[in-house]
Amino acid sequence: MYKCLKSAAFTLGGDLFQQASFLLFLSFCSSLSAQDYRKINGFVIERATGEPIIGAQLIPVTGDGATTTNVEGYFQTLIDAPALIVQAFGYASDTLVLSKWENSGTFGMSSYTFSTIEVRTNKADVIRAPGSIQPKLEDLRNLPSLLGEPDLLRSITIYPGVSNGVEGTTGLHVQGGSPDQNLMLLDGGTIYNSGHVFGFLSVFNPDIVSSAELYKGYIPPSFSGRLSSVLDVTTKSGQLDQASYHASFGLVNSSFSAQGPTGALKRGSFIFGIRAAHSFPLTALAGIFSAEENEVKLLAGMYDVNAKYTLRGKQGTQLALSLYSGSDLLRTKDENDNATSVFRLAYGNQIASAKYTVPLSISWFARTNVSFSNYRSELLLRSTLEDGGTNELSSIGSVGEFKLRQDFSTTNRLGTIRLGVLGSARNSTPLRLEGDDLGEEIAEPTASFKNTKISLYAESVSTVGKFTLSGGVNLNRYYLNGSDFKYNGIEPRAGLTFAATPKLRFSFGFSKALQDLHYLQGIGASLPYDVWLPVTEDTPAEESENYTANTTMNGKHFDLTLGGFYRRMNQLVTSRNAGFSVFNGNPNDYEDQLSNEGRGSAYGVELFFEHKKRDNKFSLSYTWMRSLREFSEINGGTQFPYRFDRPHDLQITLQRKLSEKWSLSSSFTLQSGARFTTPTGYVIGITGEPVPVFQKRNNSRLPIYHRLDVMFSRHFSTAKGKIARLDLGLYNAYSRANTSFATIRQEFYREDFFGPIDGQSIFFLKGSVLRIIPTINYSLKW
Repeated sequence: MYKCLKSAAFTLGGDLFQQASFLLFLSFCSSLSAQDYRKINGFVIERATGEPIIGAQLIPVTGDGATTTNVEGYFQTLIDAPALIVQAFGYASDTLVLSKWENSGTFGMSSYTFSTIEVRTNKADVIRAPGSIQPKLEDLRNLPSLLGEPDLLRSITIYPGVSNGVEGTTGLHVQGGSPDQNLMLLDGGTIYNSGHVFGFLSVFNPDIVSSAELYKGYIPPSFSGRLSSVLDVTTKSGQLDQASYHASFGLVNSSFSAQGPTGALKRGSFIFGIRAAHSFPLTALAGIFSAEENEVKLLAGMYDVNAKYTLRGKQGTQLALSLYSGSDLLRTKDENDNATSVFRLAYGNQIASAKYTVPLSISWFARTNVSFSNYRSELLLRSTLEDGGTNELSSIGSVGEFKLRQDFSTTNRLGTIRLGVLGSARNSTPLRLEGDDLGEEIAEPTASFKNTKISLYAESVSTVGKFTLSGGVNLNRYYLNGSDFKYNGIEPRAGLTFAATPKLRFSFGFSKALQDLHYLQGIGASLPYDVWLPVTEDTPAEESENYTANTTMNGKHFDLTLGGFYRRMNQLVTSRNAGFSVFNGNPNDYEDQLSNEGRGSAYGVELFFEHKKRDNKFSLSYTWMRSLREFSEINGGTQFPYRFDRPHDLQITLQRKLSEKWSLSSSFTLQSGARFTTPTGYVIGITGEPVPVFQKRNNSRLPIYHRLDVMFSRHFSTAKGKIARLDLGLYNAYSRANTSFATIRQEFYREDFFGPIDGQSIFFLKGSVLRIIPTINYSLKW
């Protein structure tokens, strides 16, 4: 093109014929130029797994006009060079020769072998939301865990500001928040209960997970509906080159997964995974090492199934269909001379989602996501008498949600712009009672609520010099079906990162968030159940303002982060009494049992240090935090600590390669005990018995919690060439009896039932869930 213009320049001063010739010549040169440029698009993936590589750079051999892959690993560009150099952190650079490339396709890259070469990136150059956490999924397998099963949620707790509850409870507590204040997404579908086996495992199968990111400071405007954090989890697409399999066998758990290509052109891929566990060996061993007599033995089981199919089109389109189904079951049976009692608890999540992505132009990208989520829990109590009569009562609660989401994004040299709309419809049935009393059917009214929400969002992420600016807003409108109530929500978000040097950066984040549903622990017919209630005029949406600041330093072999956070919460909702019941007269008149307009605050300091050299890794995480609540009708209107107000939380992990075949990993946890309520005094009741008086909520604290976990791993190959691994470990290695709960028991002594009290005793009853538990896990890959 340059030679054409140089030749044509001599004709500019000629006569009319020469000028006409010039125009025709210029038109020819333009068409020739258009032929020189070529429009190409495709996906950059990891050759071994088929997973997209985000942020890979495709640089023409001429040195200019580089393009970058987006979150789907997709790129699209115009190029007049004969080849592209493809680069990505952790992968060997490769060359894409255009003469061997169709206009659209998939380009695979090979990862480095980290056992022989150590690759580190300048993390100050990685654009990430301020305060976010992206756990290294490849390290999950190297952390000691209960049952020998790697777990995503437990791995996140090694980072500051994130902790779990007590043993036997589910959910994460992020920067002083409660578990219901975290939005957990699996391929776009909502997870309402993230725990298996009462929190000892999470619903996220590590063999299936491709990426996970926890937003706890700056929450991108594309997310709405929770106060504390968002955990966005995406499953793998499946390998494109060949099929592979993974099987794992533990003391009480087993898992199997398979993935591979489909079709002759290998444009499609699948992945499938199943897990199952039963607690009988676990509880039996716990009883052997326990010093307590007559402890309750829990028998529990779980399973979950993941499946996903991905189809890639020629023009960069991609369709992904994914399914998840998981369930837990707890059953106890008590036999005595008079009756046989059976207690059963079952709960689980189901998710079905579809995602379709399509490039609109060289720079614009569209993504459509449809998902349906359902959570159901059921508690059953059956008593069979000696004469054959039966009493049975079950309480059933459920939450169903349908979501339709449309996103648009564009990326250029200045940054990224994201726009989108989300519509959701939720149906919540907090409780439905079913049963019979010696043949007489029990019929209770059912409380059911439906609501609709529409959200619009816009976000911009741009880099100017050493500054990266993130900002946007989420505008939403909420409708409570069957009533005139509605509200408009505005949730602004802002973030700033300053890269002072290549190894030192400062980041700040602000997020205002609204929560459009309330969570309570309910009591119905003496059975506990989870209650998800809608936002109404009398119980408005909960609000929070989140502020974070972090300083990060990256050395040759270490990373250091020091930060702080502050959260202010308003319009919190809780029950006035210990037990909440939807069934108090009319099931829809439940607001009288609630205390709303509550306020809360959480603040703290976070420290994270990680040192890695060759095959050895050490990390230390510490959080100092306070979390407080205040309700005008509770605790005399004075401020009181949240149940999981834990001032100190320390996590230490060590991974070390002992030899070519053996490795060691260990973790140590030290936490302040959880809060609980004790009586402030006693009064004499009408029968002459002392009755406890509770004036202050969460006025006592459980003992300090600490635990050491260790695991030895042997890596080898079987006689048939399969990659094998054997894990031997101990959970709670020194058998610490960590107190998980405490209750007050009163005993009175009389000569006859209506006589005076001759003696009494009041004492605390403390209990622990697990002590030392051995871990045995054998896994195969082929």
